[in-house]
Amino acid sequence: MDIATENYSSVKDNVQLEIETAFYTYNQAVEQVILTENSLDKARENEELAMDQYKEGRISIVEVLNAQMYHQEAKVNHIQSKLNAQIAKSAYTVLLE
Repeated sequence: MDIATENYSSVKDNVQLEIETAFYTYNQAVEQVILTENSLDKARENEELAMDQYKEGRISIVEVLNAQMYHQEAKVNHIQSKLNAQIAKSAYTVLLE
């Protein structure tokens, strides 16, 4: 009986730890989505500013291309963070069922 009780407690503790870890991972992933969204906004603004400066002849096309590349990378990072958040949410939800 004591061994069964210990096994039950051990399994219960492990499940609780998995749930807490999944919840923490999900929260971190949501925070990452917010951060990448902010980066995406800044990259979009930077690209618009670079294009305006290029039209005024103040910067080279290379700088515009760099701004566009940074914007594209920010888009990819944002999409990846949203995917990671969805995966984390799914993992957390499965543990709660």
